[in-house]
Amino acid sequence: MERTRQSFRANLKGSDAWVWPNNVYASAKVIAGSIYELFGFASYIEKQIFAHRAPDLESLTFHGIEFGIPQKPARRRQEVSSSP
Repeated sequence: MERTRQSFRANLKGSDAWVWPNNVYASAKVIAGSIYELFGFASYIEKQIFAHRAPDLESLTFHGIEFGIPQKPARRRQEVSSSP
């Protein structure tokens, strides 16, 4: 938000985004929030690029479908028995 306010001050002569209430203050807040959301979404997409960094099961399933690897059904883990 700080950068957005500074941009308004530099590019819109006579405005002051630090003074509240005014439309420049509100605009700076909305723009900063939108950029924050955009970078958050871009970060989520970046995590989906590789299967080993998939953030959720759905993303991992899509990677498997893309390469023709179906998801195996869940099953019980076999206990390892120790022989004397």
